[in-house]
Amino acid sequence: MTVSASIYTSSAHLAPQPAVQVADAALVRWRSINSCLSPIIGKRGVVALYTYSLHLGRNDYPWLADVHQATVQAGEFAQLHAALARQPCAEAEAASQSLQTIFQNLLVRLIGAALTDRLLPPSAPCTGTTCQTSHPDCAP
Repeated sequence: MTVSASIYTSSAHLAPQPAVQVADAALVRWRSINSCLSPIIGKRGVVALYTYSLHLGRNDYPWLADVHQATVQAGEFAQLHAALARQPCAEAEAASQSLQTIFQNLLVRLIGAALTDRLLPPSAPCTGTTCQTSHPDCAP
């Protein structure tokens, strides 16, 4: 084995797995949502909507119960990231999309669709059957 082949082989296992990439994208999205909404509804308001979204999401993704039960602090989404990264890629992406959709729907019920669209960051979660954050390696 040559030195370059050895380096390639040892670094290949360090490449992020698709579920980790989905978790990374979800973390960025939730931090963005938090920074956009916290000045308006407060950090505790964002935490309340997020934890209620987790509560509702665990019906379809029971493993979200662990995230829901973890201590949630304002702007802290590490537990969600870890839980998503442990799932199969398609499951992680579906759960992430579902959680964001639940959160968005709760916000729409509270403040209306027009204001929700104005307040949430541009990369909307899922609409219908498409999602802008879809990872190519997660295709069925």
